[in-house]
Amino acid sequence: MVNGLLLIATQKYDSTSPEELTLEDGDVVELLDTHDPSGAAKAVVKELIETEQEFVRDMDSVIQKYFTFPEEPGKVPKVIKDNADLLYGNFKEIAEFHRTVLMEGIKYHANDPVLLGKTFLRLERDFDKHVLYFQNEPIAQEFLDTCDEAYDYFSVSKFT
Repeated sequence: MVNGLLLIATQKYDSTSPEELTLEDGDVVELLDTHDPSGAAKAVVKELIETEQEFVRDMDSVIQKYFTFPEEPGKVPKVIKDNADLLYGNFKEIAEFHRTVLMEGIKYHANDPVLLGKTFLRLERDFDKHVLYFQNEPIAQEFLDTCDEAYDYFSVSKFT
């Protein structure tokens, strides 16, 4: 603690003394006022919102790259189109849940950590969508491992 502020660095360090913390140019340090406990909660909620927004952007990027089948013949192999449900499962449903329901709930209750926590409890069953996706993932992986055309399609560098 320095002047009533708790320094939290994004880099890992083993020292308990902030004077021993070495920071490099460009390192991110977040200052939390320990005299204002709600400040720490606000920082956590802010990070939660930012992380969820980034996650939604990443999911939308995956949907844009892999779920949008161009109309040009030969662009997407027929085997991919025919097995889209197997390959992608309920990914779009999960993305929609994060984009709308969860994100809006987090933003709506951002100023009240207790209600924010209750939002997650209220949506507990909605998170089962993730379980279903990961239960089906080995089947999709096996399909990719046994279908050279599908494997090759997803291995092409245009998707990186």
